Amino acid sequence: MPAPAEALRPVADSTDPVERVAVATEFLLRHVLARQGVVRAMIAATVVRPAEAAARPGLRFGLIDHALAPLAESSAIGPAALDQLKRGLTVVVSAEALFNLTDLHGMAPEKAIASLVHTATTLTRAALRDVEHAESGAGPDATAHPQTAA
Repeated sequence: MPAPAEALRPVADSTDPVERVAVATEFLLRHVLARQGVVRAMIAATVVRPAEAAARPGLRFGLIDHALAPLAESSAIGPAALDQLKRGLTVVVSAEALFNLTDLHGMAPEKAIASLVHTATTLTRAALRDVEHAESGAGPDATAHPQTAA
């Protein structure tokens, strides 16, 4: 597996977190798809032995961190919001999400990858929009997060 910087080489000059997250997501999911036998075995092993979950490579964490590095360095988003975005992305940028769509929803692998890239970029845009609303004094968009509306 290449280092995150190498995986994100196509967007090395971009500071756009949405574009960078899209490339990181597609890269990871294609990597998972190409090695799905071993990835499924590793997931199965950690499901029955949760204490061994730390032995999983966790490739997504490095890719997500690298994809969001320009955003983190820009101080355009606070640490708590950045951490929440990273947690949200780990749910979407994952082998488990890919297998959920292909196995349980019957999606073709290419459509599943496209769907997850869409979800990851939508999540990233929403996090950026929430920051913009907070900075403008408008607060979070109640339609995007109805559970936080008063």
